[in-house]
Amino acid sequence: MNAAGPPLGAVRHGEAFLASLAAPDEPRQRWHRPLDLADVVPPDLYALVRSRYLPLVRRVLERRRVYLGPDVSVQFENRATAVYHLHESLRADGIWSARHVADAVADHGRLVPAPDQLVATVMVHGGDRADRVCEALARQGALHLQLASRAIEGRSLDESDPRYPVHYVAFELGEDDWRALARGPGPHSLVLCDGEAASVAAPVPPAVRRALVDDRY
Repeated sequence: MNAAGPPLGAVRHGEAFLASLAAPDEPRQRWHRPLDLADVVPPDLYALVRSRYLPLVRRVLERRRVYLGPDVSVQFENRATAVYHLHESLRADGIWSARHVADAVADHGRLVPAPDQLVATVMVHGGDRADRVCEALARQGALHLQLASRAIEGRSLDESDPRYPVHYVAFELGEDDWRALARGPGPHSLVLCDGEAASVAAPVPPAVRRALVDDRY
């Protein structure tokens, strides 16, 4: 970038990147389009728009987060949050080779849910039960989404290391499940069982439910 500032085309590209976060007029089916290399903003341009981008995407993230006690958070992802995670990962790595970028796109692509799916990043932030919770999350079935009387088991999306505090989980929803999430009677909650007959449950707040349903309809 020279002293005269970025080229006008780059500024317009950056504005388009910011606008794509909300994309209120974008057809809903495109929210589930897989990530590809066209989603990657070059590092100089990302640095240019990042200060305005982060407050926008953090508001999206906050509307999609549920806490299971003080030490576990469940972040429901969508295409906008996957693009955010992708760019922040590339920025932290500081590697922008074609091979590394392609691998990062493929890795973060799993965060984009299919139309009948919810995908969540589960983070363990410490606490006395941290090791036990991480080991439970590395197995299938530790996390459930309870929609009224129906429990939907979370499916692990990777071969999680039991010691690693970040895990990726998908929930497969049918039409009745989406209707229940949108307007059906509760309670709706997330339930985490750590494998020793102990469990933690937290309600899925109405604002989170609306954000999840809005991605589909």
